[in-house]
Amino acid sequence: MPGYSTENLLLPSSDGTEVYEFDPQGRHLRTVDSLTLVEKWRFEYDLEGHLSAIEDTFHERTTIEWDGAGHPSAIVGPYGHRTSLTVDADGYIATVTNPEGETHAISYWPGGLMQTFTDPKGNVHRYEYDPLGRLTRAEDPAGGSWDLQGYGGSGFREIAMTSALGRTTYFQTLSYPDGTRVQSTTQPSGAATVRQVDAAGSATVFLPDGTRVSSRIAEDPRFGMRSPFVASTELTLPSGLTQRTTRSRVVLAGQAGLERFIERLSINGREYATTYEAATRQVTTTSPLGRQTTVTLNADGQPIESLVPDVLPMSFAHDTVGRLDLATQGARTTDYEYDSGGRLQTVTDPLGRVVGLSYDAADRVLTQTRPDGEVTSFSYDNNGNLSSLSPPGRPAHLF
Repeated sequence: MPGYSTENLLLPSSDGTEVYEFDPQGRHLRTVDSLTLVEKWRFEYDLEGHLSAIEDTFHERTTIEWDGAGHPSAIVGPYGHRTSLTVDADGYIATVTNPEGETHAISYWPGGLMQTFTDPKGNVHRYEYDPLGRLTRAEDPAGGSWDLQGYGGSGFREIAMTSALGRTTYFQTLSYPDGTRVQSTTQPSGAATVRQVDAAGSATVFLPDGTRVSSRIAEDPRFGMRSPFVASTELTLPSGLTQRTTRSRVVLAGQAGLERFIERLSINGREYATTYEAATRQVTTTSPLGRQTTVTLNADGQPIESLVPDVLPMSFAHDTVGRLDLATQGARTTDYEYDSGGRLQTVTDPLGRVVGLSYDAADRVLTQTRPDGEVTSFSYDNNGNLSSLSPPGRPAHLF
């Protein structure tokens, strides 16, 4: 992988789409797309080992500020949006304040487990734990609550979760010496969902209505069982109708690395194929009828052309920080413009009609201006929920 140091550790994501690089101290250094090898995220640290910056593919930087005592004090986005942080006497984050000045507050039990979480409107969520740190009760601001009780022994664990209305849901796990696990969820109505997984990862799920879903996993050809994928699935309805799905992956590699990645998906014998060609950066999807759709990517992994049978080709242009700039199909072009805060400001369609948007400091849409100049306005409560919508020339809708 380009830029990789042999002293560092590479780990794939669970689905195999990304690769994470860590240094010998265990710090996450960067995230790379496993197909295109495009660096999606880079992480930087200060001399004390604190995370100090996150940079994307286009070198847009989010920075984390730390005070002299080694506590985080702010998160600053690429366009200057500032989220302020404070900590309590134990160094735990006590408040988080967004650029609009709205504050979330957090308090903790001795030892650091969250005790309360208060939103900007003053609504309080409360949490309690047992001596081992396991959640036993959660209360919401509306008076709702969940009480959790755990039971268990060798190879057995059950959690009973009871609502404020006295309705109890049971979660049970049985573990056997051969590696088999049986997990069940029983609703207050008595309806149960049961999932059985063997040591190889093959699973069978039994749903309350009698539906059965069986699946088998396989190794990813690049990352093995670190990134397994579902190779086959059989879904059987109570009526007896069955859907069978199979999936396979093939990787062709050369001295320069991955050259071609092929994934085939068959649904009841009808096969779809997706191929990625590294040399041309093209993704081609073929339907069971042989129809092909091709998407070409640029060096940053973004689509720049889309070819669909019997449809005019589409092309896409991006600005220097990766935002969609122009979308063109035949003689028709849609233009996208952005404000100084990096937010979509105007969209101009192929007929020259312009839609405009404005925002508050927390990036919430305040107004939408139509091509005829009419304005729709939006307002929000302190929690960021939409509280009113005012159509042009009409009374506000209140929420």
